[in-house]
Amino acid sequence: MKNICTIITIALLSINSFGQDAEKMKQHLTVTLTDKFDKTATISFDHIVPGKHGFDEISSSFKNAFASNNFTIKENSQYVLSMEYKYGYVIAMYRMQYSNLTAQILDLNNNKTIVATIIYDGRFELDPVANAIAVELSKATILNISTPIIVEKQSGTTIKSKEEKLIELKNLFEKQLITQEDYDKQKAVILAEN
Repeated sequence: MKNICTIITIALLSINSFGQDAEKMKQHLTVTLTDKFDKTATISFDHIVPGKHGFDEISSSFKNAFASNNFTIKENSQYVLSMEYKYGYVIAMYRMQYSNLTAQILDLNNNKTIVATIIYDGRFELDPVANAIAVELSKATILNISTPIIVEKQSGTTIKSKEEKLIELKNLFEKQLITQEDYDKQKAVILAEN
């Protein structure tokens, strides 16, 4: 009976911790993408202040998180995630504590154009934050329904109707490939078309 109570307690603590982590990410993490962001581009990691302490640990966590979310990590990449952060030592725990991460993803093939910005306001653990950022970026879809979609047919070309576009958009949303916000914006664009 004691073992069962211990297992249930551990399970409840795990569920509660996960919920708190997700809630903490929701409150402190902001990831903003431009329409130029391409999640299939190669990416590398750098820090804004050269030689800043702790970057090796941060870089390692980000590489692992991005690789596990199907990003291609490469030294001579198209994108670089350039970050700044604060840090300090927690003497009692003999470890580094990180806080206030700000980062930009720059497109090196396009004059270092900013394609994404990332802000984590507050103290953070490396692996959960790196993974949350990678997950948010991996959800990105490049969707421009306001531009007519041309479908080639043998007798010529046709443009998809509003109904077809709305159905396609709804399918993307139901498959969780776009967010509610993206769905609402694109739906408004389609409905406003002539």
